[in-house]
Amino acid sequence: MADGSLNLRLATIVSVDVFGFARDTDEDRQKIALAYEALVARLESAAERRDGRLFASDQDGFMVEFPNAATAVEAAEEIATGPWPPVRVGVHQGHVTALPGGDLVGDAVVTAAHVQQAADRGAVLASEALRRALPGGALGRRLVRIDRPVKAEGAGDDVPVYRLEFIPVVDTAAQRQRLQRIAMITAGVVVVLAGLVWIVFGRDIATTLNPRHDHVAVLRLPATGAGKDAADFADSLTDEIAYVLKEGDVPLAFGPEAEKLRGSDRGTWVRRLEVGAVLDGAVGGGGGNPLDVKLNIDDPIHHRSIWTHEFTGVGDDLKTQAASRVVGVLTCSASALRPGANVPDPTVFSLYLRFCDLDSDAAADASALVEEERILRQLTTTAPQFSDGHSKLALFLISKSQIDPANAQALVQEAQAQADRALALDAKNSDGYVARAELLPPPEWSQREKNLAVALSLPAAGPDPQVIYARMLPEVGRLKAATAHAQKGATLLPWDADTLAYSALLLSESGRTDDAGLALTKSLQMAPGNPVVQTFRFHMYEWLGRWDDALNILKDDATRPPQLAQEEDLGAARLFILAMKSDDGPAKAAARAAEFASVQKDRSHLMAAISHLSALGFVDDAFRLAQQVPPSASSDDLSTLFTPLVAPMRQDPGFMALAAELGLVGYWKAAARWPDFCADAGLPYRCADEAAKYAAK
Repeated sequence: MADGSLNLRLATIVSVDVFGFARDTDEDRQKIALAYEALVARLESAAERRDGRLFASDQDGFMVEFPNAATAVEAAEEIATGPWPPVRVGVHQGHVTALPGGDLVGDAVVTAAHVQQAADRGAVLASEALRRALPGGALGRRLVRIDRPVKAEGAGDDVPVYRLEFIPVVDTAAQRQRLQRIAMITAGVVVVLAGLVWIVFGRDIATTLNPRHDHVAVLRLPATGAGKDAADFADSLTDEIAYVLKEGDVPLAFGPEAEKLRGSDRGTWVRRLEVGAVLDGAVGGGGGNPLDVKLNIDDPIHHRSIWTHEFTGVGDDLKTQAASRVVGVLTCSASALRPGANVPDPTVFSLYLRFCDLDSDAAADASALVEEERILRQLTTTAPQFSDGHSKLALFLISKSQIDPANAQALVQEAQAQADRALALDAKNSDGYVARAELLPPPEWSQREKNLAVALSLPAAGPDPQVIYARMLPEVGRLKAATAHAQKGATLLPWDADTLAYSALLLSESGRTDDAGLALTKSLQMAPGNPVVQTFRFHMYEWLGRWDDALNILKDDATRPPQLAQEEDLGAARLFILAMKSDDGPAKAAARAAEFASVQKDRSHLMAAISHLSALGFVDDAFRLAQQVPPSASSDDLSTLFTPLVAPMRQDPGFMALAAELGLVGYWKAAARWPDFCADAGLPYRCADEAAKYAAK
């Protein structure tokens, strides 16, 4: 047995726990999942800026390692005082054993968790060992001992703990007191008087001197139908809409004050609450009949209705459809409400809202895409200073170029001009940077990543940078990071079944099959006939080895992935699944022959064939096929190389040679970020050693 002390080292650990969540219902569990996503983003941000790393998570607990005690305490304060969800934090320093996969184990890890469990909501507790490790200075003085000792793992003794005071120490030096007393008294009186004036008149003063209308008001939906089910549904739908808008960082007016918008002094409260759009409606029906939901968005400044939609159905399916659609419209339209949006008149706002509605329709067809383009072109013509109109058109044209190869070059050139125009009008338009990232050819991963990093750093970045980043990272083998961005994108795009299904696919790869199942089920409820959702569903079943489920998808014309429309591709996929299911030699041989024949007939099946040959155990054949028909970063989906089906190929050092030919090794070296599989304990080679054999490409 190897001596574990060889990997023993000193570590500073921050333990974080999501505070105060029940798990009684599916809705509770969904909220916890959203809390995890938000907290992981907060932890990764705090760690990345301080050379730390997130190394473990268990239910609602997380462990982060930092290089020293001072940075750990600074990060702990940032994490504890950050936005939703509420947390409690513990910090400890001690010796740990480092495992090959990067995890840390030992008494110090357990003690850090004990310290955290003793903390109150929003508080940071530190151990005695951590306090001693701090250099002298203000940070150490802010740790105040409390009468709440915790058990040190291993030693069995109680150890004292210290609470971090968030309020900085006030300088009360005696030599300054006399000189400051009169000024402080005078300033105090002025502040008190000003405070009283502000309490009484502050909101009116601020909103009158600096009027803005960037908030969305959500009014509680009344029930006009029979029975208790209509009233319960109305309350549940209202709460769901408000909750998702809040999680998407849409400025929100909700609750008792928002309800005052129904009164006779509506204009006063529109100004006070800075409201630019009001969501109202009603829920009818029920009592054994389907529910009827009517939702409408009003412009309270110009006193007119700007959007309305009706839904009919029952249960969670109805709530998902109604909430997703209206949240999509309001989230998209928030860019036109923000200060400096340069929307010249209410007609332009109504037109942009029409685009948002079409863009949020999970069941939209080709005719809707034609109308979206018409609206965007009208917007950029009638409101040329509206930056978001140009950036949305750029993103639309990029998507169109991918399905219109005959006109792709012209569409890409126009998209580039629109993206440049958007950023010239507003350098903080995140969608402009997303468009620039999308316009770069696939091998330019470093430049694409730089543009996406800028987009993500901007306030109110929106969902697009999260989604595009989530789709780029698997191309370079970073599926774990992609999963976090995909989940964040799905949170900000609750109406987008494609994004939700994609997050389900990535969650399944990371082993979170329950979360993946919930996300997939919801995406199918939103868009049961969506071919993109069905494609992700098929691949998810392949990755998980659910062969019967995958085979059933192929049998049904309505659910079959569109890329398997050709008979050769469909036959190869069917034979592959049957061979994996039976593990029979002749069946595998038949599947092998079908994969080669399919690629000879249609090159588009290349990446699927490589992955299938690898999974069947024909690794040499998979490499031979890649040599005969070399994959290209410009035309093939390289993310296939990092899926579970290709794990046998990645065990071969020759995989790094293939990666070098594709330019991936050059990216990994330049970015100093290796793909996830390089951390696998069972990998028979070191990625850095193999990569050193190849010049950067």
